[in-house]
Amino acid sequence: MRIERTRRSGFTLVEALVVVAILALLAAVLVPVLTSQLSRSDASRLAGDLDGIRKGVEAFLSDVRRYPGDLDDLAAPLTNADTTLNAGVYPAGLSSKWKGPYVDRILAANGDSVQTGFGAWIQDNFISVPDPNNINYLTVRLRPVLQADFNRVDEMVDGTVSPTAGRLRWFSGDSVHFLAVPIN
Repeated sequence: MRIERTRRSGFTLVEALVVVAILALLAAVLVPVLTSQLSRSDASRLAGDLDGIRKGVEAFLSDVRRYPGDLDDLAAPLTNADTTLNAGVYPAGLSSKWKGPYVDRILAANGDSVQTGFGAWIQDNFISVPDPNNINYLTVRLRPVLQADFNRVDEMVDGTVSPTAGRLRWFSGDSVHFLAVPIN
């Protein structure tokens, strides 16, 4: 008489536990790496957006011979109703010298602000802010920015982390100022 064994399909409890342990180990290693990469990409995006605005302002200034009042001035042709940084209006002769757009469409303002890295918003209107040496700068404002996020971007923009020196400045609470272009 012959005894037949029946084969069961599936995994044993030990095999299933080994698989779960391997997956947990992989997750423990990969999650911090992925989080770090996402943080770096947000910092790169924000630094790139600020550099794009700075370059756009410089090109605009070269063409129009006035400082733009907001992001819209860099993205869409000027009208006689648009105001400069110092709240004057562009004369017809100067507004016709606009050769933009000076910023990518991504940076073009749709309303009051534009979203960038870390979920921060670039405020549409530029302001004039003096530095400690009393040099006024066309300044781009951002908010909300966490201190840790500021530190990552400041390292990229200024090469060092200092909330009160360099082009990127911690203003108050969760606001950041980027001193884009000195005003002569």
